[in-house]
Amino acid sequence: MVEDALDLLDGFGTTSAVFFFLSGSVDLASLPASPVVSPALSDAVFCADAATTTPVPIALRFDVDTRVPNVLSVLPLPAVR
Repeated sequence: MVEDALDLLDGFGTTSAVFFFLSGSVDLASLPASPVVSPALSDAVFCADAATTTPVPIALRFDVDTRVPNVLSVLPLPAVR
């Protein structure tokens, strides 16, 4: 399934989302509201700096691609200064 989905991609970005290909749907109520500007490690979905384990803001979207079902995208957002 992942290989089929990767064949559909047509480019890349300097700040790109991470895509999770799931075998089924998710309960959207279990996801934090997007964008997550005040993330916590206790959120159902989170992204953290690997060096410091500090949570970073993210944007979430489920069923992001109409050609491939059950895809969750997690996009790290720039730090607010």
